[in-house]
Amino acid sequence: MQHLIDRKGYYFHGNRQKPDAWHPEREEGAEALATLAMHKACAIGDEVAMPTFNESLGQLHFEMAAIGGFIVSLVVTFKYRLEDEELVREQQFRIGTPGTEPNAKMAALSAGQFLPWFEATFPTGTLRSADCVEENSGATVWSFSVDDAIFNKNR
Repeated sequence: MQHLIDRKGYYFHGNRQKPDAWHPEREEGAEALATLAMHKACAIGDEVAMPTFNESLGQLHFEMAAIGGFIVSLVVTFKYRLEDEELVREQQFRIGTPGTEPNAKMAALSAGQFLPWFEATFPTGTLRSADCVEENSGATVWSFSVDDAIFNKNR
């Protein structure tokens, strides 16, 4: 650090009149300063960006996306059976998410939202299948099913 303090004027106020002025081809001496500046710039960027990850802004982001028409509507159609019942039931779960078209990240996030919801809503239920489609186009976002032999074993 002392090197940076001693050489600060050399790096920041160098000019062609100085006999030992800094030149780009002799940059080894400035490496420590460059590294320090890079870390400082990253720290400043992190500090400035942190408010954008505030949870209260998530709702605002969703509202602004909805106003602009940038919400992808996903529909999960799922089949399940409750404990001690023969009847296989079918229901739908809807997810609205900011975006313009389904993508891999949206698929992972929606599956991650649906499965905990199913477990909390139907704690004694056995999930047989779930198909997630984009509502407007009908495009499949993700899909899974449990083999009948395994599903029937889980009574």
